Parts: sequence; C-alpha cells; structure tokens
Amino acid sequence: MKLRKKPMKRLPGPVAIGGVGGSGTRVVAELLKQLGFYMGSESVEKDNISLNRKKKLFIRLPRSRHRHILKEFEKGMVHRYNVDYTPYIGWGFKAPWIHLYLKSMNKHFRSLKYIHVIRNGLDMAFSENKRQLHLWASRFNIEIPKDDKYLPVAQLNYWIKVNRRSIRLGNKLLGNRFFVLNYDQLCLNPKMEIQKLIRFLELDVNETDIDSLSRIVRKPESFERYKKHDLSIFNEEHVQDVRSFGFTIEK
Repeated sequence: MKLRKKPMKRLPGPVAIGGVGGSGTRVVAELLKQLGFYMGSESVEKDNISLNRKKKLFIRLPRSRHRHILKEFEKGMVHRYNVDYTPYIGWGFKAPWIHLYLKSMNKHFRSLKYIHVIRNGLDMAFSENKRQLHLWASRFNIEIPKDDKYLPVAQLNYWIKVNRRSIRLGNKLLGNRFFVLNYDQLCLNPKMEIQKLIRFLELDVNETDIDSLSRIVRKPESFERYKKHDLSIFNEEHVQDVRSFGFTIEK
C-alpha cells in the first residue's frame, strides 16, 4: 500500500512499541511500517529479532550496561536501514517487553517516542501468551500459582502492575513523547484511534490513507473472550482496577 504522506518534521527516532505480550502490539507495528517507518529487516510476529536476542543481556546485566546494549542495537539498525533504504520517514521497533527498560531507553535515545499498547485486562488474563509473566512475575512480587485455574489471577495482577508502572514512568520520563494506545478502542474505532496515533507521531496523512490504514485493523476472535470465562476467581478490586484504565466490563 503506497501512502501519500509528508512528515511535519523528520523524526530522529526511534519510535518503540511495547506492552504486555498479546496486547495488540503487532498491528501497531504494521501501522507504523505502512506509515513509512523502518521497523527492521528481521522480525517474528513483528518483534524485532535483533533486540529480542539481547533480552537475556538486559535481564542479566546491571542498568549501567544497558546503554552499551542499546548502542550496539542502534548501530545494527542504522546499518540495515542504510542497506534497505527507501524513502523512510523514521525508524522504530516492536519489542513488547521493552516497557521494563524505559529508563535505560530514555537515557540512551534522547529523541525516543514510546507507544505503550494496552488491552482489556480481563481479556489479557485469559491469554495464552504468558511469557512475560513467567519471566518477570517475581520482579513485581507476583507468585505463580501451582493450580492452573488461578493463573489468570496472576496474569491480571501482572497486567495491572506493569501498566501502572509503564504509564507512571512514561508520563514522568517522556511527557509528550509517550502515548498510550488502547487496543480495544483501536478495534472498535480504528479511524479515530489511528488519527490520534498520527498526531502523536506528528505526521500529516490524508483521509484516503487513513481509511486504508483502518482496514489493517481487524477485531480478533479473542476480543472480549473474558465473557466466556468464570470471573468469580477475581475479586471486585481486580475488576475496578481494570475499569480504572478506561475499560468497560460487562458481567
């Protein structure tokens, strides 16, 4: 799809996309790609492979070493950007877990813009994607239950704590370089939410191209899957926490 667009100003970048795994970051990465951002030449589910390979280093090494990891990653991206070059308007990457390292990213990338994708917490509680939970539950003092029946409770607790932290840090560190994208609203009102995204990216995109971008968004079969599950394993506080992020819960 060829988009007619002109940037209001060229973005030094990068634009990073993160969120709890399964939040809808993949479609957001595709939107940025169609808008003209270089998102890397290697990806699985739109995740940046070269950054994902460095995930263990982020976990193992102290924060003081993260800047070196990001410098090497940036060097590789810039090299591939030049090799693959077409008229890109900027560059970015998708790595859902990167929200955990916002401080390190902001310190290294002085022009960083970060998109944090958030999806209904009750839908996320029943997601099969629990990679982040198993990797970082202990960081948030969350115990993984032995009984699988209560795994959704742990997953929801992780979702609540991660998103609270990400939004607090994003606003504090990045200010207007931080954007929360509500995936549910993107599915229900794609044109309106894409317009918000475009304003955040400081682009000028015409209505015809916004309509084309809107067709990329598809409501997944898992949308509102929580309605098919027994919600009695959650307490009222859990439900209120989900609502506090702007989601409507129908029991």
